[in-house]
Amino acid sequence: MKKRIITLACVLLSAALCFSGCGYPDQRIENPQKDFDYVVYSNGGSAVQYGEYVYFINGLRGYADEDAKQNVFGNVVKGGIYRAKLNVEASKRVDGDKNIASVGSAIMAKDADGNPIAGMPLTEMLFDFEIAAEGRLKFADTINKYGKDFADLEITDEEEELGEKIDWVKNVAVAPKTAGTAGYAQGGIFIFDEYLYFATPNNEKNRSGVVQSTHTEFWRMHVSGKDVRKILTTKGVAESTPYGFYKSGDSVYLVCSYQNEDGKLDVVSVRMKGTTIYKAMYLTQEANNVYIPVRDTYDKNNSAPIGLGDFVFYTRDVKEGDKMKRGNLIEVTSPDGAERFSFAMTGNDKPTQIEDVRDGLIFYTAQTEWETTEVQFSNLHDMLMMPETEIEGESGIKVQGSKRYQDYEAQATVKRGQVSGTVFGQQNFDSYHTKYYYRQNPFDSHAYMLGFSDSGVFRLTTVGAESAGVKILSSSPELLMVKGQYMYYLQGAAIWRTDIFKTAAEKAAASPTGEEGEQLTDRDVVTAGTFRTDIVAGHLVFFAAYDEWTQAGTAYTFFKKLRPGSVSFMIGTLAEEDYPTAEQLADYFGLTDHDDHDGHDHG
Repeated sequence: MKKRIITLACVLLSAALCFSGCGYPDQRIENPQKDFDYVVYSNGGSAVQYGEYVYFINGLRGYADEDAKQNVFGNVVKGGIYRAKLNVEASKRVDGDKNIASVGSAIMAKDADGNPIAGMPLTEMLFDFEIAAEGRLKFADTINKYGKDFADLEITDEEEELGEKIDWVKNVAVAPKTAGTAGYAQGGIFIFDEYLYFATPNNEKNRSGVVQSTHTEFWRMHVSGKDVRKILTTKGVAESTPYGFYKSGDSVYLVCSYQNEDGKLDVVSVRMKGTTIYKAMYLTQEANNVYIPVRDTYDKNNSAPIGLGDFVFYTRDVKEGDKMKRGNLIEVTSPDGAERFSFAMTGNDKPTQIEDVRDGLIFYTAQTEWETTEVQFSNLHDMLMMPETEIEGESGIKVQGSKRYQDYEAQATVKRGQVSGTVFGQQNFDSYHTKYYYRQNPFDSHAYMLGFSDSGVFRLTTVGAESAGVKILSSSPELLMVKGQYMYYLQGAAIWRTDIFKTAAEKAAASPTGEEGEQLTDRDVVTAGTFRTDIVAGHLVFFAAYDEWTQAGTAYTFFKKLRPGSVSFMIGTLAEEDYPTAEQLADYFGLTDHDDHDGHDHG
């Protein structure tokens, strides 16, 4: 074979930005988003849809920064926040009907309060975006990955199969800063009213010269790239503790937690209104564990009814003035601290753990005096409706329900009563290494648990035969998420899904191959890292190596339409260290001998 000269042009990255004073320079974004009258979907996820655009985390590189040079704003490619455009024609609401998707034409099923109905088929829960005549969603502006960098590379007819590999989506950097923390998967990208919010590891050094990456910074910026601001840097270690952003009234609130010197958790709130960021305040400095719900849908034109997703939850030890004298209790507070009440537990010395706040219910574990563990649930309606009362023995300290909730209830046409109970309680509770709690629809008076044990995955509830558990999967894989009727899980090196409402035997009997689930991904996925998978714009989002030249332990972002037979494709920008060298490319195409990689034609 004739030897060819291969030229690999240098990849030009943005130079490090110089900061001056208290502000940060605007980020130059090509064709910034200008229309904001859209619903935000998948808030808090690794990819978020805002109108015609999908904002996503451009892969995973890890969070280490030993020399304080890996997480400099303006320099981050892999792990930064990028944006891609959907090539569908954006349509505003139809006659003001909030059930119509902001992009697309499919209708999401909702209850009388405007909440998505849990348990509906996934095809009805997600917007299909099938507007194009060919019935396929594509991202806009596909280009050759290698561009001018590989213009000198001659590709023969035998090598044309690579053409499929190097076709990818045009995208732009929005926040070139590492997004997320090392251990909290519910804290991805948040968007409220034109502003983007995210967390990132601190990259400042202490007096000993050690980078404080276990502390967390919180940032916000306009989606146009303007008004880049740092909101807060945590005082304590926060790489695995929960955080989130709330929209309440005319303000956005950051709520985060971190460990303090007493071994407890501080819970801190920061209010942001317009361009003003107010001083941080403590919601508590004595939490044992914290749960911060995330509303994954935000519509500025149609406020969602007030619910448990608008509050912060934590447990604390009992103290003077509490009616319960032993053990610990759950305290519930609004993000501004104005509405607060305590939710007493069993009253013994056993610890209480908040498990989940989902589907309008709070799930928590409580141990009885007989050493059994119970998973209890409540929608806290009575607590939210209680009037303001002063704590006995502590003058001036008041406990109250939620005035916002009470105002909503006064106007609601469908009244919500108190629902509570025990979803599961027996001595072999610990045999389930993973648990997922839910209820099937907003009016269901029962709650359910998916329990993962060595013998399979079981659906359990206190109702009828399912109290003993119904097997829905014979294997015991790693749970990734539950959306609609499907549970998504990691089996081997692939992502699968299975219907949680059908038994394992029913699914195996209906499958030609006897499979109880459906394999979704067509490549090895990353099994480590904070962010694993997500669903946005009718696509599964996951992380995987782009090719054989991707650095070990890192990954890029792939999208795959939730349709049988669809192929996954990468959206994102390669970091410089993951571009193949000229020698590697020559070796890949077999253009040179293995011992001749100096780039010269020796004839």
